[in-house]
Amino acid sequence: MTHLHTQDGTISLEQLPMSVLTASSLADTLAKNNRFAGRTPEPWSVAAHSVVVSRLCSDPEEKAWGLLHDAHEAFIGDIITPALEWIGSHTDYRHTIVNATKRAKLSLDRQIRAAWQVDRNCGPDEVKLFDWVAYQAELSVFFGIAPERDTHGHIKRAVNLIVELQDEGDWTFYRRLWAEEALHLAQLGLLTLPKTET
Repeated sequence: MTHLHTQDGTISLEQLPMSVLTASSLADTLAKNNRFAGRTPEPWSVAAHSVVVSRLCSDPEEKAWGLLHDAHEAFIGDIITPALEWIGSHTDYRHTIVNATKRAKLSLDRQIRAAWQVDRNCGPDEVKLFDWVAYQAELSVFFGIAPERDTHGHIKRAVNLIVELQDEGDWTFYRRLWAEEALHLAQLGLLTLPKTET
């Protein structure tokens, strides 16, 4: 068993307890995890990124997975692509490292989908697209890197969302924002908020 020490006690990554899968628990952790290994001019959290991706999705059912698509990072952090490439460049087993990381994320994703009752078959295409769009917008807003071609205006829309959200406050704002977005999607019947046993 792989154990992780948390403020709620020690947990197993193979069998996450419902207590760490609730909206408040995920929101708290994702709001403290920063994108780009914390190298943005000001903190920009995984929680904020996930809200942007969710809001960009046009299919209502995909909005739920848009919000949760990086929730596995509440348990293993934001393992950025440059870090994976750097680690992989120091071994003959680069593909093994990349594949093991992908499989670990998928294992956590399955647990999260089950807890939140989000359809396993929904969302890979639109969520994947808007995750990339949000990334392009983040490069533009935080690093001044011109985004790739934006034929449908998605990146411009994402930039506007980021600019609107980034001036709102500290990490506690993003914690509240993510949790409120989850509640909103639950009220629309697009996901079920996990509850701890009483």
